[in-house]
Amino acid sequence: MKNLLFISQKRNLPQELAALLSELKSVSTDLSAAYSEFGRATEPEMIDSAVFAINALDAEYGVILRKIKKLAPGEQEPVHEVKQEKKTKSPILFGAA
Repeated sequence: MKNLLFISQKRNLPQELAALLSELKSVSTDLSAAYSEFGRATEPEMIDSAVFAINALDAEYGVILRKIKKLAPGEQEPVHEVKQEKKTKSPILFGAA
């Protein structure tokens, strides 16, 4: 997210993308507040309320992030795939000399 915010300040991005970045920052702030509220909640109803708020904001954050990635696909850092080698089990030989 920080990279996208930096990029938006550095270049003239479309207004829609700038609006989405602003909205993402707002949702991020609201999400932090919801987590803080969850940490202070003591009654079961308040805990449930905080959990619902966190889930809703998390979903909204994901939607906005996907929209941003769709508008600025070249701005993403390349993902390096790590191939895991197949580990072959070495046979255990009993009584081998």
